Amino acid sequence: MSVDQINHVLAMCATISFAVTGVLALADRRVDFFSVVVIGVITAVGGGLMRDVLSGRKTLLMSDEVYAVPVTLGILTMLVTFHFFPDLRAESLLGGTIVAFGLRSAAIYWEWRLPAWFTSGPR
Repeated sequence: MSVDQINHVLAMCATISFAVTGVLALADRRVDFFSVVVIGVITAVGGGLMRDVLSGRKTLLMSDEVYAVPVTLGILTMLVTFHFFPDLRAESLLGGTIVAFGLRSAAIYWEWRLPAWFTSGPR
């Protein structure tokens, strides 16, 4: 495994942990579904953005790389399973983490890119 691949895996773990933290902070407080998704994505993307800025790297948020979509789908998986199976909290977190990690890994491996109309570019 190359250093770049290890760096991607560690970045994925950090991003997903930021998302899980955001979801857990609001999941028990009777906050509406949409707000929990937004806060989860903001904490995940914000944490990754801060990581990239502090390390001097180009931020993934401003690239065409599939970055926030897997996290959003992982958060949605967590919330849906929280809602329908409240007793299976640990399994819900694990399922959402697996979805986010799996989709992000697939995006890196197969080099999935967002469509040009979805990304910001120079004007």
